[in-house]
Amino acid sequence: MWTTETIVAILREAGAEHGYWTQDQWIQARRKPTVVTVKCVCGSWSAAWNAAGYPPMRRRRWTRQAVLNTLARVGQERGQWLTMKEWRAGGFQPSVQTVRHHFGRWRTAWEAAGFTLPNHRFVRQGTWTRDRVLHTIRQHARPDGTIMNTEDWYHEKLQPTLDTIIRICGPYAQTVQTLGLVVVSDYEWRRRARQADWHRAFHVLTEQLGHRPSRREWDTWADRPIDSRRIPDSALPFERTRGRLYDILRTLDLRRIADPTEREWARRYIAGETLEAIGRDAGVTRERIRQRLQRAIRAYIR
Repeated sequence: MWTTETIVAILREAGAEHGYWTQDQWIQARRKPTVVTVKCVCGSWSAAWNAAGYPPMRRRRWTRQAVLNTLARVGQERGQWLTMKEWRAGGFQPSVQTVRHHFGRWRTAWEAAGFTLPNHRFVRQGTWTRDRVLHTIRQHARPDGTIMNTEDWYHEKLQPTLDTIIRICGPYAQTVQTLGLVVVSDYEWRRRARQADWHRAFHVLTEQLGHRPSRREWDTWADRPIDSRRIPDSALPFERTRGRLYDILRTLDLRRIADPTEREWARRYIAGETLEAIGRDAGVTRERIRQRLQRAIRAYIR
């Protein structure tokens, strides 16, 4: 049975470690007694913490002058006044509701902070002009003449907002096209940059070896890019290897292979012909050619 003294003692112990706990923090930590029990026994959550010697932290009360100071500071940092939508997107405080509670209108608050707002109903929504929007978009372009897509622009919370761009300049794709830019997502741009790094490294290794490297030579190269370990074979023009059978046959003296047919097959295979081509001429399958050559190697070794 929970009593007020027991609950207050538990809250004091928790407060010594963490300070005041909100109800959400207490629920997420799954502490006992539950929030409902504390309220039923002590009357309220705040009363219980007051009895434990940890009065709840009060939220900041925004005064009219504090609101004006915040608007003036943000406006000076941005170089312009912000619309309600831009204010919310930026996560600024106080909230739009608090500002309108003190001044009645969003426009009135900014004018009281020392900013002059145009009277035209469309321009009043922000101070963005077409030239300024185009200049800002051009600043976000990449050195290779590409720019992020609308999803990346929205995710990065860039200014002006997409709604502002569309309202002033038209569709985003057409706007960036007029600037001579190409829309490429951040993911695709990073993928292309990685592939370019791989090809540059592949060229360096080719010059060091004097020939196109195989996949094995690439994987064992100490200076290869870190993120290129699991690239697909089709990503780079690797030198195709013939496999273990080819490597063994190259080391043998073919004159010592007893069977003349197998000796001829081995010679043609080392010369560059495929097992399929050899089997087609002999009227057998590729697998049969491979088995006969392996048998010839075992006989050679014995």
